[in-house]
Amino acid sequence: MILLVLSPSKGQDFSTDPSSILCHATELPENMTALTLPIVTQQKGFSKAVIKSQNKLSDALADRAKKMWETYGASGNISAPAIYGFAGMAYDKLDVQTLGRPAVEYLAEHLRIVDPLTGWTKASDSIEPYRLEMTNKLGDVKLQSYWKEAVSTAVITEFEEAGEKEKILINVASDEYWGCIDIKRLKEAGIKVIKADFFQDGKRAPGVNLKMARGLFVRWASENNAKSEGELKGFDADGYEFFELVEEGKCTVMRFGRDKPTAPPKKKKRTK
Repeated sequence: MILLVLSPSKGQDFSTDPSSILCHATELPENMTALTLPIVTQQKGFSKAVIKSQNKLSDALADRAKKMWETYGASGNISAPAIYGFAGMAYDKLDVQTLGRPAVEYLAEHLRIVDPLTGWTKASDSIEPYRLEMTNKLGDVKLQSYWKEAVSTAVITEFEEAGEKEKILINVASDEYWGCIDIKRLKEAGIKVIKADFFQDGKRAPGVNLKMARGLFVRWASENNAKSEGELKGFDADGYEFFELVEEGKCTVMRFGRDKPTAPPKKKKRTK
């Protein structure tokens, strides 16, 4: 069994027509819901000033975030499966709205999101609008630490319940979110951990390109029904190609590289 792990996104978009959603919205497991509730309660009690400060937001975004928390959990509140609700750079490249049903079903089965509010989240789990970062705290505890035991246990349990001999977790998340997974525990449980990393002109891809590459990688995996380490090495979207597998820190790193994209030529101004 192979699972891919992606970060959530600050950007969210719940405007997708429900009739075009190709996966059944699932509910967060009870153990994750129980851990989510104290966070929601705390956020609902925060003033706009606190929300603005903890998330480094503008006045307009702080107003929006405050309203999100005021309506969070209300009956009839807008929601969508996670892969349809998130809308940042990685999710723009994943572009789930243009995927066919087999690819979306692959995501529902193989993609997980490490989320500061909902913990270990399936791509199909229903989410509501919210604003929160993994660096935020519940009381005096950073959410990264708060979730670590529960998320790590959920990962191990999911692999154990699948009952498959091969257990591979592919990290396509940012360090901020990946930090709430205990790699040592996973390895002790027989799970192979591989980080997918992306390079450009021999150097690690810059932040924006790195986020987009993660989305492209997950999209490619879903369209090609990739279910093994070897199959994932075939990733070739947007000029990327596999070039080496190395041991780095606590995990194996699968590296993909490409030449720096050439910007389209600027149009010359027409002369009169």
